[in-house]
Amino acid sequence: MAKKKKLTPEELEAENAKMRAEIEANKQANSEDSKRIVNALSMQNILIYCVVILLPIVGVPLIWLKKDKMGINFASRVAWTFVGIIIFVQQIRLLLSL
Repeated sequence: MAKKKKLTPEELEAENAKMRAEIEANKQANSEDSKRIVNALSMQNILIYCVVILLPIVGVPLIWLKKDKMGINFASRVAWTFVGIIIFVQQIRLLLSL
């Protein structure tokens, strides 16, 4: 095993400051992720997701119009759009088969 180099007090302080900055950056990222998860599970968002499932012709534009208020990212909006399109096509197929 290689011996560890002893750090001088100045080097030790610099290393500690660097580690503290990394920890603070991780805490901030975790906080932002938590806020995004809480926003995604808000009652308004859940109701809009239900509208997408039940009435996709109304729900999909609603997601894109309220994108800032909902706080969902672009990938989620695209995914919900595809879900709405698939459900809409299935509803049309069901109506045509009657």
